[in-house]
Amino acid sequence: MVLSPDLELSVADLTTQRHVVLGRRSFFPANIFAECYVLDELSRGELDRQQRLAKTMGSSLDDSEMTGVQALTWIVADPCSKQFGKALPHELLEDVITLGQHGLVQWEDEVVYLQEIPDDQVEKFKEERKDATGDIRTLGDHRDPQGKRALNLQDALPLMTETSLTGPRSVKDYLRAIREGPGDLPTYHLSWVLCETVRLAISKDQLDVSNLCSF
Repeated sequence: MVLSPDLELSVADLTTQRHVVLGRRSFFPANIFAECYVLDELSRGELDRQQRLAKTMGSSLDDSEMTGVQALTWIVADPCSKQFGKALPHELLEDVITLGQHGLVQWEDEVVYLQEIPDDQVEKFKEERKDATGDIRTLGDHRDPQGKRALNLQDALPLMTETSLTGPRSVKDYLRAIREGPGDLPTYHLSWVLCETVRLAISKDQLDVSNLCSF
């Protein structure tokens, strides 16, 4: 099976046609370079699609039973995404960064995680994943009325869950203490800076801070 630069598949008999075998990423030989009609660079998604089409065509022409040839669809596989379960639009296929049957692509205002799923398994996959937590490292996609990503400490803490990782959860305890004290991180930071300033003024500069207007 031969794929032309016009993305047309055809059958070629290499025993009757002149051809040159090149190594991967090789340069075209100078003596035939002027005669070469070559493909533009293909995305991984498009190359995979053409390979599946070639396999299907080859099986059909060989008049043998087609085995292992399934129609595949890239779908959004992250349950936390607003696009979850949707098939990737064809016009975005060229932008997919793939690793095997997994991929990432920018879709509207978010980068989505994709999986390439056989068409006959898409509904089952969505049903199994719809109640999953998604990426446990994230708290979701929270936005303010203007649509900007925003999440304050008071709202974030209840969303944090303990995981199976070993070791103490010191950061969560630290954040609880801030919530119960100053209330938020900026206020806590300012309080800490002020305390450290007073400490240095007394211990290092040895000032009588009770007699200084700056304190």
